[in-house]
Amino acid sequence: MSNPVKIAAVQPALRLGAVEENLVRLEGLIRDAVREHSPAIVTVPEAASSPNVYSKLMHGVARPIDGAPMQLYRQLARELDVVVGGGFLARRGNHVYGTYVLAEPDGRVHLHDKDIPTMWEHNYYTGGADPGRSTLAALDGAPIGIANGWEWARMGTARRLRGQVQLLLGGMCWPSYPENWRGPFAALASRERALQRQHARELPRQMARLIGAPVVMPSHVGPVDFETPLVPGLAWRTTMLGETQIVERDGTVLARLTQEDGEAHVAATVHLADPRPADPLGPMFWIPPLSVTTRAAWTATNTHGAIKYRAMRTLHRHPWQSWPGGDLPDEIGPGEPLDQQQATTADTRRPPMDIAHIEQTPIVKAMMGRLLKVHQFIYERSSGRVGHKALGVPCLLLRTTGARTGQLRTNSLIYGRDGDSYVVVASASGAPKAPGWYHNLRAKPSAEIQIGTGTQSATASVVTQRDPDYDRLWKLMNDVNLNRYNAYQEVAGRPIPIVKLTPVG
Repeated sequence: MSNPVKIAAVQPALRLGAVEENLVRLEGLIRDAVREHSPAIVTVPEAASSPNVYSKLMHGVARPIDGAPMQLYRQLARELDVVVGGGFLARRGNHVYGTYVLAEPDGRVHLHDKDIPTMWEHNYYTGGADPGRSTLAALDGAPIGIANGWEWARMGTARRLRGQVQLLLGGMCWPSYPENWRGPFAALASRERALQRQHARELPRQMARLIGAPVVMPSHVGPVDFETPLVPGLAWRTTMLGETQIVERDGTVLARLTQEDGEAHVAATVHLADPRPADPLGPMFWIPPLSVTTRAAWTATNTHGAIKYRAMRTLHRHPWQSWPGGDLPDEIGPGEPLDQQQATTADTRRPPMDIAHIEQTPIVKAMMGRLLKVHQFIYERSSGRVGHKALGVPCLLLRTTGARTGQLRTNSLIYGRDGDSYVVVASASGAPKAPGWYHNLRAKPSAEIQIGTGTQSATASVVTQRDPDYDRLWKLMNDVNLNRYNAYQEVAGRPIPIVKLTPVG
């Protein structure tokens, strides 16, 4: 026996960072969908207050968990007598999460925090740990699942929901590869865009068959311009993939909006019943076979974003940290006003820690090491076309001969210019021991340096604190590295030497 339920899904075209403007737009789209379709449930995507992309504007997108987005969803659910689902970046306690809200007409609220931020999203929020399952009173207590963004693309999501839910709700925010890149990267980006459109088109059907339940996946659509992570100054202009779909548990697509359909809404009737998975679970991490390019970008931007989020939070530099902090439970009962849940109680703050201490904590040190390895890998594999200023500061590749092994060693280092020479600092981010490349140069001063696409031989000369030129060069390099070297010197417990690399020939 099955229970028919009519559900509407909204595919909005929203403006980056314009939270209040986007909420007004969402309200109009939700009201219009209810007027046209008379559904029991209407859903909008994850991150419906602003597209989740890499931009300085994203630092102002988060709102308190009981803030304007939550109030809008709850108000519309009560007024329109429907279940309203939608996402936003929510401050919950001492962190921001990618939260999805299901608000019921009787005042019940069900919350789910995305488990792993996707790529650059790590810059703006952290991952949650709830199971992403609840029950809807409006559907007579039917068990439902919630998935945000690339949770839809992971086999782990199917594993935790398989056989457990009669309906999967949530949403997607999927910006594609750049459309503005030229040269050798244009063909790569075009190929990746086509592949990602295919993945977005197939994912709802795949997930429905894996968990054995109908799915509703509203998605963002429309053009979006942002910045390229790790490559300052390079614009990323693309289009949200769209692919809003309502799919039965056997994989039949009941309603669909493509990228070309633009902003719109659709509705269809699904049938809730005991889950009946049609496809087996696989051992892989991803459901679609993501390309090597996407997997590499995922790893690099995850690491970069996580480090930045943690550092900014420790230094108390996120704008949301100036607000009172607090939280709401994942399940709020019927008729409970949010102000009774004390979502805006005072936050307990720790004194800020300086960046040098942060970078020497084990977890940040490990993540920094991964990030630098990824940066060096990209620098080398692109023959210097990418990587020279990918970390926001000028970087060269230094190739030395191992003092003990005699093997070639390569390191990516921040540099400054002093006449014809290149200047680097043996700081090791404030570690108590000098880096290996410094000892290599002390044993054999001959080296090779690569700046961008150009490579040349060089001879190293060490400048210590006893040298009259040290203070001038230290100031030069400290300015290049945004005052970090002063912080490193305070925690290193050793004099940090400077090395001049002078080209030969």
